[in-house]
Amino acid sequence: MIEIMIKRDGSQEPYTADKINGWGEWSARNLGEHVDWGSAVMATVREMPPVSSTMDLQHSLIRYLLNMKTWAHNRMAGRLYATTIHKDLYNEDFPTIKELHARLVKVGYMVPLKYTDAEYAALQEAINHKTDFEYTHTQLHQLRYKYALRSYETGEEFESAQFIFMRMAMALAETQPFERRLTDALAFYELFSENVLNAPTPNYTNLGTKLRGYASCCLYESGDTADSLAVGDHIAYKMTVQSAGIGNVLNTRSRKDPVRSGMFLHRGKYWYLNALRGAVEANVKNGRNGACTTFFSMFDPEQKLLINLKNPMTPVDKQNLGLDDPLYLQYWHFIKGVVSGATYTWDGYTQSLQSAINQI
Repeated sequence: MIEIMIKRDGSQEPYTADKINGWGEWSARNLGEHVDWGSAVMATVREMPPVSSTMDLQHSLIRYLLNMKTWAHNRMAGRLYATTIHKDLYNEDFPTIKELHARLVKVGYMVPLKYTDAEYAALQEAINHKTDFEYTHTQLHQLRYKYALRSYETGEEFESAQFIFMRMAMALAETQPFERRLTDALAFYELFSENVLNAPTPNYTNLGTKLRGYASCCLYESGDTADSLAVGDHIAYKMTVQSAGIGNVLNTRSRKDPVRSGMFLHRGKYWYLNALRGAVEANVKNGRNGACTTFFSMFDPEQKLLINLKNPMTPVDKQNLGLDDPLYLQYWHFIKGVVSGATYTWDGYTQSLQSAINQI
């Protein structure tokens, strides 16, 4: 049971239940019967040591709520987490949009946005950091650790949720005619902030920065020539740099197929997939490894090898843990029927699929 509380500034005070009860009641507002904040507070306090910090107490309460695994508890945790973010990043003393952008331009994370002082002032009037209290913990955590501009070298964080949305809105509207630019920026901000518009990941991380890659996914098909395979790897490499996830169809021969009229025998798809993995994993997107999903037909002669590439029981020299590799069905009459407008029932499709599987 808690006896002494250590505040953020290092000072100590005797524990009283009023403060954490206030947290619980405030964070549960408007959630009604879906949460029992009193039970959550009591269970959290019982688990804390006699001398605890306010920060540890708040984090423990958040963990308890997340372990309940309901939407209402996640929202309650989000309200508590929003206060943590505001204190961690700004000690609740938010910079202005212009001050933050100037700082991000100075460290090389943003490019200058061509807005006037008057426009910055109008946008400052519109930004509402209290909106963070209406988000779930899941949303805030993703925004903080996946989308916000930060230094992975020093761990320094720059943006909370509303600053992310404002950067995106201003970058999207920047090139509009002057007479409508501010109106568009405000409209974009409102759509992002109120969860009406959900943008692709590279928009969150790249808008307003030097990076100009805004595509979330890059899908391409490699043909059965040396040039096509090489170009495919180059596409995967370059588009990972631009923050896109990769989707690939590898259409090349199988192991021991003849090459150059039988002059050589093909080494199989495994080595090409290894090269593709290297092209993707050589770079990072949004602070983490690139990602690629490569598709192959269930009728592929090497399908038994391909389907076991990520199996931990597969010998190491035949594994490829860096790619996802789902099957796709080359069942032409089904695809043709869909394209031509023919109707297939789900039962009929599953029967066709089972029939195809039985032929392997």
